[in-house]
Amino acid sequence: MRALWFSALALLLSACDRTPPEVEAPVQTGAVLSIPTTEPIVRVRLQRETRHSTPMSIGDKGQPLTIYGGVSRSQWDGPIHVSRNAKGWVVSGRGGPLSKVAIESNSLDIHPNSGTPVTLLHRKGSPNDYPGFMRVLQDGDVKEHSFLLLNIVPMEQYLPGVLQGELFAGWPDATYQAQAVAARSFATMQVQHRVNRAWDVTDNAATQVYIGTATDKSAIFGAQSTHGQVLSWNGGLVPGYFCSCCGGLPATGTEAVGPNPLNAISPLNGHTAPIKCGKAPVYTWSRDVSAEAVTKAFQACGRDQHNDALESIGIIHEIQHARLNQHGRAMQLRVVDTHGRRALIDTIDASSALFDLKGGPLMSGWFSAKRHGDQLKLTGRGFGHGAGLCQYGASAMGADGNTMQTIIEFYYPGVIIQTAW
Repeated sequence: MRALWFSALALLLSACDRTPPEVEAPVQTGAVLSIPTTEPIVRVRLQRETRHSTPMSIGDKGQPLTIYGGVSRSQWDGPIHVSRNAKGWVVSGRGGPLSKVAIESNSLDIHPNSGTPVTLLHRKGSPNDYPGFMRVLQDGDVKEHSFLLLNIVPMEQYLPGVLQGELFAGWPDATYQAQAVAARSFATMQVQHRVNRAWDVTDNAATQVYIGTATDKSAIFGAQSTHGQVLSWNGGLVPGYFCSCCGGLPATGTEAVGPNPLNAISPLNGHTAPIKCGKAPVYTWSRDVSAEAVTKAFQACGRDQHNDALESIGIIHEIQHARLNQHGRAMQLRVVDTHGRRALIDTIDASSALFDLKGGPLMSGWFSAKRHGDQLKLTGRGFGHGAGLCQYGASAMGADGNTMQTIIEFYYPGVIIQTAW
């Protein structure tokens, strides 16, 4: 996970959708987002529970908790167990004279009384600690009994958990600092855009990885030493897009995330030579996949996009680079079937279409392929969408003695690092 999984990003989440639902850059008339002067509060979606889920366990053993629901307020000792039925919330645990209570409310806020992190027992069976407090929120139709679990946390308490989730231990401090500024800028954009939504970011690769309370010293230092610093251009906020490895040649913001005015700014137009991530283990890669599986996925993408040529493509024989951007990165692929028929697909859509491929999603949509028997041998470069900061490249730059400022200026040309709060 760590540096690798965010690089798959939300671009791989929904087949052939050019604007991923988890990373939605807002449309702006002037392509500028305002920079807040006070520290944002981040709403992190941790889990979605269904009517078939077992009760959720929140709080460490004996941890004093206060539950706020509607106009009610009650004191409990952790762990508490929360579920939902058609009438409301069902909470059980140690709550004074009560061991179980029903609360009619759309949401519950669960605060630790001592200010210590809240412990959450994940479905995987491993407990995690989180700063801030927890919120459970009705999700959809009451009859479904489903709900969301959110971690409500101030930005500066949130950032260390992102850095520990996104970067490898032992990487240079300058890399952690550069990632902190980028991740803070990205999360700030999400908070502004999703003000009318239930949550701002997820805790996984759909937005940026977040592990909760950080323990890594470099992650804590990276966040604290850049407190409140964001990317600025023309007085506005720059979305801090990043990937694991750009493969040496970047994509622009509009190519990687979508044709939105907010992304069509010079700091997101990509870096120039020299290549910084050439020694990354994912700089180049190859993989054998089923030709039939890729064909069916591309045909489905063609149906979704009303692309007749792609929808009717036969078993794929070869995939070639069809269009390169100004940096030389492939942005469109030419698909050739066994009968010589051809179709075009953008690399961003190829990644999305192949997200559910057996063996896991592709590292990037920048690849070519040739058929051998019933298999396609894919050869690609990089891991992720390629826009903004390249984590492996930033690590190499930090190891060479470059400062955070130099790393930021390389990956976001023309940007200013501004202390917002």
